[in-house]
Amino acid sequence: MNHRPPASRPVQRSCRASIRVRAALCILGAPVILAATGSAADSDLPVRRITLYRSGIAAVEREGQARGNHTFTLRFRQDEIDDLLKSMVVLDPAGRPGVVGYASRDPLERRLGSLSINLSGNPSIAQILLQVRGSRVRFALTDEAVEGTVLGVEERVVPRASTAGAGAPAAPRAEPVVSVLTTSGIRAIAIADIRAFDLLDARLAEDLQRALAAVVEERTEQIRSVDVSVVGDGGAVRPVTVAYVQVAPVWKTSYRLVLPEGESSAAIMQAWAIVENQTDEDWANVSLSLASGRPIAFQMRLSDPYYTSRPLIPVPAVEGLRPRDFERGMAPADAAPPPSAAPGSAMRRTAGRGGGDSGGQAGDAMIAERAMSMADISGGDALGEVSGELFLFTVPVPVSIERRRSAMLPLATTRLGARRLSIFDPATMTRSPMRGVEIVNESDLELLPGPIAVYDGERYAGDATIAQTSRGQERLVVFAEDSEVTIRREPKRTRSVISVSIGSGSLRTRMREDLDTGYAVENADTLRDRTILIEHQRTPGFDLVEGQKPKAETSTGHRFEVQVAKAAKVDFTVSERRTWIDSTVVTDVELQTVLQYVTSGRASQRIADAVRQAIDRRAEVRRIEQQMEALSKQESEIVADQARIRSNMGAVDRQSTLYAQYMQRLTAQEKELDDLRAQRRTLTEERDRRARDLETWLRGLNLD
Repeated sequence: MNHRPPASRPVQRSCRASIRVRAALCILGAPVILAATGSAADSDLPVRRITLYRSGIAAVEREGQARGNHTFTLRFRQDEIDDLLKSMVVLDPAGRPGVVGYASRDPLERRLGSLSINLSGNPSIAQILLQVRGSRVRFALTDEAVEGTVLGVEERVVPRASTAGAGAPAAPRAEPVVSVLTTSGIRAIAIADIRAFDLLDARLAEDLQRALAAVVEERTEQIRSVDVSVVGDGGAVRPVTVAYVQVAPVWKTSYRLVLPEGESSAAIMQAWAIVENQTDEDWANVSLSLASGRPIAFQMRLSDPYYTSRPLIPVPAVEGLRPRDFERGMAPADAAPPPSAAPGSAMRRTAGRGGGDSGGQAGDAMIAERAMSMADISGGDALGEVSGELFLFTVPVPVSIERRRSAMLPLATTRLGARRLSIFDPATMTRSPMRGVEIVNESDLELLPGPIAVYDGERYAGDATIAQTSRGQERLVVFAEDSEVTIRREPKRTRSVISVSIGSGSLRTRMREDLDTGYAVENADTLRDRTILIEHQRTPGFDLVEGQKPKAETSTGHRFEVQVAKAAKVDFTVSERRTWIDSTVVTDVELQTVLQYVTSGRASQRIADAVRQAIDRRAEVRRIEQQMEALSKQESEIVADQARIRSNMGAVDRQSTLYAQYMQRLTAQEKELDDLRAQRRTLTEERDRRARDLETWLRGLNLD
């Protein structure tokens, strides 16, 4: 890696600013001029700046020099041309952009479709012969040669040798057959019998060779040249910049976290970036920036010619005129004016060599000094810059990476706020917590997701991962099991009745359920105290009991801190509670249950008396309903007996004594039915009156 003098950085910033300001003007105002007098290789327009994004793209800037009209020739892989056409910017401050030319070709399917023999879709011999109908072909069969004109291809059912043994009938099968017009007549030749055939039509044979060449070309031709021309009026040498976007591997981050010894609250974080140069060109002394954002990046096939479909219309012909009705026209609606764009803003921040107190124990200072020296060897920290919605890391020295090689580059070495913790999550840990650390991003840098190698003092302690952490945010990381601490979790549920009341005819029982989760923490370490952070999962429907104060809340639970001295035990309980009301119609309540509530002090004697009265009044209504049911049963029995009598009367002589007895019986039953129905009507009125009185009484009953 080569080092560039620091004095050159302000010049680069001004060049970059000119690209941002003039890019749109150069694109919109550039005339299309085809003027090129010279040619340059890739080395005449080398890569100077690269910005890698985490969405799999790279913004590349090339810089070169031109005199008068000039053409730069660049070479790209076939799969890079579309991104180039979508994003290229040409900046010529003393001249103007010209034409960007590149080799164009139709898609393979269209090129093959334009030939007499179409090889698209891997056609069979039968399909190829069908395409050359009417042409002369020479067939080489097993024992002869046949020459003639192809009439067509069809399938015929032919016998097939049986595999069941001698004497078994042959099973038929369909085989393709080509019909050929020969000098001796029409002949059918099975495709399976053809060993070879020649196209005697020279034009067809040439088209077949061209189709095969197109297939080979599509498979082998991967590099395409792009000619970028600029137009200048004078003969002075002027700078030219070409910028574009191309696909690139996602750059990655990895960290080294050095925990402090003793009681110091500052840890040292060293960030590295892993980048890959998967292009076919070396990066030599390139200014490299790494963007934390993920801009939208898509592909569009701009390099292939695109043909739109056209309708097929009949040949114009003169015909009689006929009347035509036209639809009434309407004025177009006024379009709303486009919203004005708000001006953007940019802010620059530079990461220092670490924040926080510079003091601390001597051992901690020595570790920090060693970690800082690693960054000095690599050329210093990357510069952090907020650009629009993105955060950029810019490597302060030029970077050189050979093609098809990767590199790990230092981003920053800084101090972070840190606090040792043992973190216990009952959802994933059953016995011991995990050793961890709570870090605070006190730097001016964005910490991107990536792995962390944790060093406790001067020794490796374990691996961790970190999520996106903005400036000022806190983050928990765990790196090893804390086997010297054991935690036993014991949940306990209890239900109780808080109070009983009556309202609107319902007995309202206010219930409470307490969930007490005990954590028995034992620290077997005889040298160090522990700060235990318990990730207590929130129980749906429950709230913390008043007085319980977690250190933090998460989307799924609460975080509690427990201090445990060395070689000590601590019992900690998280109390949660939920309350609800069970409503039961007063007349459906068991009196014995209410009397128990009265005995325990949850309900007053007035409530028990009201429940007893409601039960008695409901029982009176029920007694009347039972009488009505008995009358209905008697009525049904009489009606059934009348049906039997009427059936018997149909078979008896009307002048007989039995018939007269039947009539007397029916007459007596009718009178009995009238009496029963009258009694039932009276009982119904009484039942309805008592039920209404009970409902009115219950609605007005409100007791605490």
